[in-house]
Amino acid sequence: GLLVVVVDPPGRGGAGGLPPSEDASSSSSSTAGFAVTAARDALFSFQESKKPRFRPYLERLFGKGEAPSLAAQYARILEPATSWLFGRCVEEGLSEKDADSLLAHYRDYCNDATILKIIVDRFDARLVARRAVAFVALAKRAEPSLVTTVQLLGSLGAKFAQSPPAPPQRLPVLNEVWKVATRCTDLADYVECATHWLDALLKHYTDREVKVLLGDVVAHVERAVQAGELTEGAALMSAEAVASSQDAAAAPKAAHRLEDLVQLLVQSTQRTSAGMNGGPSSKRTEDYSSVILASDHLLKLLDLFRPHRKVEIAKELLAGCCAGDAAKNETNGVSYANGSRRALGKKTLLGGPSKVFRDPVLIHTVLEIARVAHDSLDSLSPDGERRHVASLIVGFVDKIDMGRDLERQLGIFVECRAAFPNLDPVLDRLVLLTAKLAVAARRLANRKEAAQSSSQQQPSSAAASNVARRAAEFAKACLAYCHVTAPSISNPFRRFALLAHLGHVALLNAYLPHADTFFKAAVALIPDLPADADAVSTTSGFSVDFAQHQHKFHGDAILKDLVAQLLAGLVVVPGRPDHGPCYLVQGLLNALPRYAHWRPKSLKRVETYCAFVPLLAAYSQRKHPYATPAVEANDVLYGGSTEYAADLKTHLGTVVNDVAQQLAELSKDAGHDHNKRCLAILDFANVIVAHIELGDDAAVGADGDVSKGAAAKAFVAKLLGLVDKAKAAGHFVHADTLGYLARTRAALAARAAAETA
Repeated sequence: GLLVVVVDPPGRGGAGGLPPSEDASSSSSSTAGFAVTAARDALFSFQESKKPRFRPYLERLFGKGEAPSLAAQYARILEPATSWLFGRCVEEGLSEKDADSLLAHYRDYCNDATILKIIVDRFDARLVARRAVAFVALAKRAEPSLVTTVQLLGSLGAKFAQSPPAPPQRLPVLNEVWKVATRCTDLADYVECATHWLDALLKHYTDREVKVLLGDVVAHVERAVQAGELTEGAALMSAEAVASSQDAAAAPKAAHRLEDLVQLLVQSTQRTSAGMNGGPSSKRTEDYSSVILASDHLLKLLDLFRPHRKVEIAKELLAGCCAGDAAKNETNGVSYANGSRRALGKKTLLGGPSKVFRDPVLIHTVLEIARVAHDSLDSLSPDGERRHVASLIVGFVDKIDMGRDLERQLGIFVECRAAFPNLDPVLDRLVLLTAKLAVAARRLANRKEAAQSSSQQQPSSAAASNVARRAAEFAKACLAYCHVTAPSISNPFRRFALLAHLGHVALLNAYLPHADTFFKAAVALIPDLPADADAVSTTSGFSVDFAQHQHKFHGDAILKDLVAQLLAGLVVVPGRPDHGPCYLVQGLLNALPRYAHWRPKSLKRVETYCAFVPLLAAYSQRKHPYATPAVEANDVLYGGSTEYAADLKTHLGTVVNDVAQQLAELSKDAGHDHNKRCLAILDFANVIVAHIELGDDAAVGADGDVSKGAAAKAFVAKLLGLVDKAKAAGHFVHADTLGYLARTRAALAARAAAETA
C-alpha cells in the first residue's frame, strides 16, 4: 500500500510557501502541536500529487488516467489517515490560530474537495460556524474529486444545523450556497445537500427560507420525473426508468435520499408536538410544523413513494402533528369517544386544546394525509391497525377549531365524514364535536344578547331576532348532520348512547321534534342490542363508566347503565298530547321485555327497572328538580292534573310488579345466589323508601298501588321480611335500612304531634 509521502518542498523558507514547521510553537499543547504540524505537512505535500513528476508514480498505482482522476484516487487513499489526523488535532484542543493556519495551508497548497470535506466533518461545529463565510468561499473554489461541490456544501449545512453562523451572516451564506446547489444536475447529490440545509433552516432560519427551499426541491423532483429518473404514483422508481436512466445506480440513491428528506419533515412535526406538550421544543419549531403541513410541496413529495411507504409516512406525520391526543386516545383504548377531555392548553370555544388547526390550507393538507392512512384499511386489516389509525385521525379532528366561524367548521366536519366513512371512532367523534357546535352556537347567541342588553345603546329588536334566528338555523343544521351520521356507527350500544346524548342536545336548544326523534330512535334499538359487548367491534368505544372494562360486561349490564343515563335526562322531557305525558317511559317499559339477552340469574334487569322509580318520583313533584330553558316540562304542562297523577301511579305499579315478578322467578331457581338476591331486595326497598312517602294515610290497594302511604310502608315491610327470612349476608345493609325506617317513623310522629298541638 501507499503511505503518506511528505515531500521536501523546494524553496523551503522562501517564496515557495510558509515552512510548515515554523508555526509549530503556536499550538496550544505539545501533542496538539505535533498533530497540527503533521496536518500542515500533509496539506503542503498534497500539491505534489498534481505535479507532472508525481504522475508516473500515481499511474503505477492506479493505472492510466487523467490528472484530476489520479489526484482524486490519491485523495481517496489519503482519506482515512487525513481524517484521523484532523480528528487528533480537534481532540487535543485545536486553537483558533491553528485552525486559521490549517485553512490557509489548505487554500494555498491543497484545494481539494475531498480534503476540505474531511476538515469540515472533523472540525467542531462552532469553529466552522465562526468561519462560515470562509468555508463557503473555500467550498466554491475547491476542485471536485471524489466529493463534489454540492456534497461539500451539504456537509457545511449539517454543521450549520448543529451551530448556525452569526445572524448577520446567515442569509448571505445561504444565498451563496444555493447559487451553486440549485444548478446541480445530480438529483441524489442535490437532495442530500437540501436535506442537510433543510435541517439547518428548520432550526435557525425563518419560515420564508423553509418555503423557498421546499419549493426548489419540488421543482428539481418534477424535472426528474419529467426526465424519467423518478416515476410518480405507484412506486418511487420503476424498473424501466432505472434501466433507461444514464446512471442506473443514481436513481435509487436519489429515491432513498428523498425519503431521508421527507423523514426530516416528519421529525420536525414530531419535535413540534413535543414543544406543544411541554417538551424541549422552541416556538420557532412550532411555527414550522404549520409551514410544512400547509404547503402543497409535502403532498407532491408523498406521491412519489410506493403505497405502503406512503401510508407509513402519512401515519408518522399524523402522529407528529397530533401526538398528544393520539397517544392519549390509543393509551385509553376506547375512551377517545368520551365527550369530555383535558385540554392541552388554554381552552378554545369548543373546549379543545389551544394548539389547534385554523388555517384552511393546513387543514386540507392534513386531511389528505389522513385520507391516505384511512384508505389503506380494508376488511382484512387487523383491529390493532384500525385502532391506531382511528386514534391518529381522531387526534387530528380534535384539533380542528375555526374559532367563531362555526359554519366553516361544520363544513370541514362534513368533509371529514366523507373522507373517513369506515372508522366508527372517527364518526363517533365527529358526532360529538358537531353536537358541541350546536351548543356553542346557542352560547354565542346568548352572549350577544347579553352584551346588547347591557350596552347603553339598545339595539333594534330586528338585529337581536336575526342573531337568534341564525343560531337556531345553524343548530338545526348540526342536528341534521348528527341525525345522518349517528346511525352509520356499527356498534349498537354506542349508537344508543349517542342518540340519547343528541336528544339532550336538541332539548337544550328547545327543538322538541328533533329530541323526540332521537329518543325514539334510541328506544327502538333496545330489542336488537347484542348479548355481549364482545359481539361488536371493540374499536367503537363507549363514553360511559364501563368503557375501560367492556370485555368484562355482558349486554344487560351495559344496557342497565345506558337506560339509567337516559332516564336521568327524561326528567325535563315534556309529554305530547297525542301520546301522553309519559310516552317515552311507556316506550321503554315496552321495549325492555323484548330484549332477548337478559341473563336468568342476573339482577341487571331488576336494577334497570329500579331506575324508573326516581324518575316517576320526580314527575310526581309539583316542580321538577331541574329544567331546561325555553322548554315547558310536565310539571308545567300537567302539574296538578288527576289524569297525570293516575298515569304516574299506573307506571309505578307496572315497575313494582315487574320487579316483584323478577325477584320471585329468581327465588325459584335453586342455583341462584341468595346473598345477591337479598341485596337486590334491599336496594329496591331503599329506592322505595327514598322516593315514596311512608305514612299511614292510605291502605294497600287491590291493584298493588304503592304510590304513597301505608301501601308503600307495607310493601317495604314485606321486602324486609323476605330478607329476614333468608338469613342472608349483607345484614349491615339490612340494619341500616331498619334504622332509617325507625328514624323516619319518629320524625313523622313528631311532625304529627306538632301539628296536633
